[in-house]
Amino acid sequence: MRNLAKCFFNGCPHEAVIGSWKCMFHMHRFICSMPHCRNQVYARNRCVRHGGKKRCEVDGCVLNRRLGRFCVKHGPPTSVKLCNELDCSKHAHLHGNAGMPIACIRHTPSKLIKPRFEDYGAPQSSSDSVDESILDLLLQTTPAFTKDDLTGPLLDWTSVIGVIEDALKWDDNTGLLAPPTPKFHAFD
Repeated sequence: MRNLAKCFFNGCPHEAVIGSWKCMFHMHRFICSMPHCRNQVYARNRCVRHGGKKRCEVDGCVLNRRLGRFCVKHGPPTSVKLCNELDCSKHAHLHGNAGMPIACIRHTPSKLIKPRFEDYGAPQSSSDSVDESILDLLLQTTPAFTKDDLTGPLLDWTSVIGVIEDALKWDDNTGLLAPPTPKFHAFD
């Protein structure tokens, strides 16, 4: 059997639970104590409209409190910094730390914005990103060489072969040395 009754609260599109006049979301919420009001209680058994929220302390102001004892209009100025770009009134996301400009997302240099994973497909493992950042750092700080700068052999192959031989002694993908093969002694 389907319940066709809607929830009692103002603007709630959900169906009421069978045997109740409230939906599952509003089931444990109370109704404003003012007659004919269908809003939920905010405080002191009243909704915000009927005094559940305290009013601004400035004489003649009927707005609700937002910042301490005052409404937004009469409260202290906000500490939100705005973008330094000419004619831009958006909130700054970089706050001038370590020489960075005070700028919104639109006016932030692209190098300073963290990339999103969807820009690169599947997320990388943390070791991959660390390796890439080290490689990027090396590429930025390493001076470029020309053919004339190189006087000796580029690579000492004997050391490479030694490293390969050492790597073959290691166990597969564990990073541990392979255990020595056990020697069995036959007891007479």
